[in-house]
Amino acid sequence: MREFDFEKVMGLPNSTEDVECDMGEINEKCTRMKNLLLKKSKNTITLSSLMKKLKNIKDADDVFRISFILFTISTLLCPPKSSKIDEVLLTQLKDPNLIRHKNWVTYFFLYLIDGVRKFKDGVSRNFQGCIPFLQIFYWGCISQKQVYVNRVQVPLVAWSENKVATLNKLVAKDKFFYSSTV
Repeated sequence: MREFDFEKVMGLPNSTEDVECDMGEINEKCTRMKNLLLKKSKNTITLSSLMKKLKNIKDADDVFRISFILFTISTLLCPPKSSKIDEVLLTQLKDPNLIRHKNWVTYFFLYLIDGVRKFKDGVSRNFQGCIPFLQIFYWGCISQKQVYVNRVQVPLVAWSENKVATLNKLVAKDKFFYSSTV
């Protein structure tokens, strides 16, 4: 499993500028965005406060774009340990026009690898990382009977309900999920 596989399976482009989440980069714009998105009683951004904010935004402005990307990162690509969202991500999202130039694939992949390592070493009881990627990658390996990712189309899009049901029957029959090794 490589960074390239994450890029192809999830259909995310890998760009040139590294994602460096550093508390020292929090500026006035980050603070204003945090204040717009946070749950007042907890003085932090939570998934529920972010979801509520997204539902109430009327225009597709910068606040919506940043909120939507932060929600996507925090629920699908890089979920946090709790319902609190890592506010340091705001340093990378402060300019919506530069978001596409970030090397998000590397960031998400390394977060996943770190989560796998912590889980395997017993450091964390909960798994951290992009579970949909692992499922699609694993299913792709099983259906091909080898470690191969179909590069013709984005695998995230390719898995229909019928294909998943067929693969689940195959998995149950061959007992792939009951292996003692990861």
